[in-house]
Amino acid sequence: METTNSYYEARSEPRYRIVKKLYLRLAESEPLQKEEVITENISENGMCIWTRMQIPVQSRVYIETPEKDFRALATVIYNYQSHTGLKIITSKGKQFLFS
Repeated sequence: METTNSYYEARSEPRYRIVKKLYLRLAESEPLQKEEVITENISENGMCIWTRMQIPVQSRVYIETPEKDFRALATVIYNYQSHTGLKIITSKGKQFLFS
C-alpha cells in the first residue's frame, strides 16, 4: 500500500491513495437517495472523496461500499471544489477499505 506525498503525511494520520467506489447519502435523506462517489485517499479515521454534491461542513452522511461490506456514519469536515473530506464517526468493516 502506497502512502501519499508529503502534503498528506504532515497530517495527523497517514493517508493512503486508495481508489474505491462508495455510495454516499445525506443522513437526513431517504435511504434510496444515494450518490456514487470515489475515494481519493483514505486514513484510519477519514477519507477524501470526489463528489458532485456540495455538502455543507458539519453535515452527517452515510457511506458504504456497493457490496455493503463497509458502512459508516461520517461528518463532513471540508469542501474544496469537488473534494469533500469526511471524518468517520462510527463504522463497520473498515478492513475492506484497505484490501
